[in-house]
Amino acid sequence: MIKTCYHTHSHYCDGKGKPKAYVESALEKGFSALGFSSHSPWPTSDCGIKEKQVPKYVKEIQGLKEQYAGQLDIYLGLEIEYFPGFSSAADEYYDTLPLEYRIGSLHSLWDEREEKWYAVDWTLEQYKHILNDMCGGMMENFARLYYGHIRDMIRVGRIDILGHMDLIKKHNKGEVWFSEDASWYRDEVMDTLDCLKDTGIILEVNTGGLCRGYTDTVYPSPWILKEACDRGIPTQLNGDAHSPENLDFAYDEGQKVIAEAGYKDVRVLLDGVWSDRPI
Repeated sequence: MIKTCYHTHSHYCDGKGKPKAYVESALEKGFSALGFSSHSPWPTSDCGIKEKQVPKYVKEIQGLKEQYAGQLDIYLGLEIEYFPGFSSAADEYYDTLPLEYRIGSLHSLWDEREEKWYAVDWTLEQYKHILNDMCGGMMENFARLYYGHIRDMIRVGRIDILGHMDLIKKHNKGEVWFSEDASWYRDEVMDTLDCLKDTGIILEVNTGGLCRGYTDTVYPSPWILKEACDRGIPTQLNGDAHSPENLDFAYDEGQKVIAEAGYKDVRVLLDGVWSDRPI
């Protein structure tokens, strides 16, 4: 399978290492394409790039694109956080940037009583707050809230890739909070896949949870990917790398999951064009 990664985080946001280190790692590992996708500016934490740093980020990635032309396809992107009711990838601000692709992701949920964002994937304490204080201690309510916003993000559009669709499972290793076999959970997932179907948005297979030891498998879970394949939803393999050495972490496992789900191709950005390439 052609080796690409469009989901990376350098020192501009919550990753480690300068962009050039990622390029050098990609060349060493035999990549054909590398995309930079710093977290967009976040009002809730320091995870996102600072807005004043965005021009520097853009200039640096464009410089690397020119410097390594003919050696590696390099692309400028952002992982744009969906803040329901506040901001999305469809905001006019992003149209002012020369982005070549946009990853849409959901990390945080709004507590209306406290008027504060709580992260689905950060500390266990924040996860428990969402579950107990915002969702009445019912994981079913949590899943409905989370996937409901994922579907809203899909409907808003302006994204090319859906990032780690089932991030809600990050603190659920060993199914300590819920079973993915629960009918209510599967219903939420199926509704989300049905919403994603026919949009052209790519459902990424993300190895970041494996890399950082939070999950036993990729995002999304293999059974979800099989359902996505049945619906003709395109996919691609991404490392969600937060350091240069992890660009291709667990890529062999990710490729296996994609193939076992029934996919014959992955969607990649090469020579400035999205196309399907065989696994």
